[in-house]
Amino acid sequence: MAYTLTTISTQSHSFLGSLHSVFHPMIPIQFTPILLQSILKPTVFKAPQINPHHCNRHTLQHLFHSDSQPPSNPFITLWINGRTATVLKGTSILNAARSVGVYVPSLCYHPSLKPSGTCRLCLVDVLRNNPNRGKPVVSCATEAQDGMVVVTNSDEMKAHIHQQVFMMRRRHPDLCQTCAANGHCEFQDLIGRYNVKKPEYVNPRVKPSLEREGVAHKEDRSSPAIDLDFSMCVLCLRCVRACSENQGMNILGVVARGNDEVVAPLYSLKLKDTECISCGACVAACPVAAITEKNAVNDVLHLLESSMDYSGLAVDDHNSPKEFNENMLHSKKFVTVVQTAPAVRVTISEEFGLPPGSISTGQLVRALKMLGFDYVFDTNFTADLTIIEEANELLKRIQNNGPFPMFTSCCPAWVNMVEKVYPQLIPNLSSCKSPQQMFGSLAKSYFADKIGRDATQIKVVSVMPCVAKKDEASRKELVNTVSNTADVDYVLTTRELARMIRMHRPKIFFAALEEEQYDSPLGESSGAGLLFGATGGVMEAALRTAYAVTSPDSSSKSVPGRLRFEEVRGLEGIRRATVDLHGVPLNVAIANQGANIRKLVEMIEEGKINDLHFVEMMACKGGCIGGAGNPKDAVDVNLLEKRVAAIYRGDEAKVIRMSHENPEIQQIYKDFLGEPLGTKSHLLLHTKYSPRDTVQSAFQRAENLTSAEALEKHLRV
Repeated sequence: MAYTLTTISTQSHSFLGSLHSVFHPMIPIQFTPILLQSILKPTVFKAPQINPHHCNRHTLQHLFHSDSQPPSNPFITLWINGRTATVLKGTSILNAARSVGVYVPSLCYHPSLKPSGTCRLCLVDVLRNNPNRGKPVVSCATEAQDGMVVVTNSDEMKAHIHQQVFMMRRRHPDLCQTCAANGHCEFQDLIGRYNVKKPEYVNPRVKPSLEREGVAHKEDRSSPAIDLDFSMCVLCLRCVRACSENQGMNILGVVARGNDEVVAPLYSLKLKDTECISCGACVAACPVAAITEKNAVNDVLHLLESSMDYSGLAVDDHNSPKEFNENMLHSKKFVTVVQTAPAVRVTISEEFGLPPGSISTGQLVRALKMLGFDYVFDTNFTADLTIIEEANELLKRIQNNGPFPMFTSCCPAWVNMVEKVYPQLIPNLSSCKSPQQMFGSLAKSYFADKIGRDATQIKVVSVMPCVAKKDEASRKELVNTVSNTADVDYVLTTRELARMIRMHRPKIFFAALEEEQYDSPLGESSGAGLLFGATGGVMEAALRTAYAVTSPDSSSKSVPGRLRFEEVRGLEGIRRATVDLHGVPLNVAIANQGANIRKLVEMIEEGKINDLHFVEMMACKGGCIGGAGNPKDAVDVNLLEKRVAAIYRGDEAKVIRMSHENPEIQQIYKDFLGEPLGTKSHLLLHTKYSPRDTVQSAFQRAENLTSAEALEKHLRV
């Protein structure tokens, strides 16, 4: 039976629970998105594709014509370790078990990837309705059936898991104490849970013969953002699948065979010589520390601990405490400034036991002060600034009739993709620096002047949800032209900051900290700036300002602006909309996740879409809220929805909702920048891009192959 979709909305990220009252109130809430998917599955839809994660209760009533019959019961019931599980048809045994709190081990499974069953750790016994003729089945890749009786914790299964983990440990170095994943390692958890003892000897994962032959590399630290250490690899292949399935980049694969198998970049190149865009999808997927972001924790700790010049404080001048404190401030060799990205205030909560979707802005600021930073500012401020510059750039292109579409340039992984894979699109990229880089530039000019310091005495640290921001900060184009120093000196991911907070003594109880406000003058922001944390947020922030300033009555403060643009919200991979700006149609598009970006670019290149004016591109699923520098979670299938909902709640709680209404933005143009796209703005807030040919690209041209074809020819997935 087919059903006809009449209306559907993407306005609610938090209303999944209401699905119970419409269909089946006894079904666990985590399966409501899957329920909707199963209902819509037999229906044939035309573009735009509907994402069932974003229906709300009211629009659900209109999913079907009144003359249509509701679908047959989409639920099944099975028993797992004596517990009753009622789940949707199509649910895997693994997820059915997790829905009722039954532990099933896994390493290769990740909710963002297609199940593969390669690690063999999730084997379970099925005593009734066994599709494998009585043999154990791979629970992550086996669909649960009605009436199944499943046992996950039999002595035989425990012995099998113990043996599997022991064999993996024989190829894994015993370096937990100094490992970047220590305390957050899925393999370490398995070793502890199943009490797997240290083997007498460890065979190297990457055999020396493979290194001598140039087939594989044990370590690769050539990338400015990502470090590879395949001696830690457990061959779950989540990195390989994330790079290919989710990002469409096809950089990683498997070389050699049998006991010699190991992950390696395409053509066995160093990572810097490939088309890697530093998105970090492989980092986010890795359950161990085989692939990590380039560590900046020790550098930042050293900066905080060595910024003071104590020589002038040793003389006893009988100063008052106030005078002594002033002397201390002037005795600093460096003034340490830290900025925090929009998504960080949400995702860092998960590192300290708070539920996904919690907002911890005040605690974040307080923790950074306790770590020793002199000033704590908000990247949302320069997100607002980006909107002003970018909106004016778009208006200028409209006046000059192009080039269109104009692409956002906030996401450094997308910029890398353009320079390495689609250099013909460089004229279409906005020349605006990202908010991170705009902030660094202003901190070493405008703010340095404010506090009477030279730009070389300002050290800027960023806390970002993004691995590619480390790559961006190292770009030679993003050097402060006045001081000849990098705009941003160090970039910490959200995970790295959490590690610093946990390392601090006395202990910082993050969740219990008193809230503290951002410093001024680079700390005030609008709700629109916060929206940069979610896919579609840059677009919506721009549309708010565009709608307001193009109003025929824009000079009147009594004219309300439009604050909700539902047509650009959601988590669908590609979204298109035409927005009415007071009679002027603006055609926009949004893409998130690398594979969807490539799909949209190809549609534009092939002429299938030729009327777009403005396009937002984000390389991570969900945008920055799903960035690879955020806390890892290989279990929660609704994680992004919870995080995105927090971004919208934070926006709605702000008094100022539009970027151009931020008084600190107005003040910085009045006192320092002059006008948008002016001489000083262009010098400090804009940049340029250049094609970057890679060794991988040269090899592919020689063989006349795409990256996917080259991967299939030279490596295995």
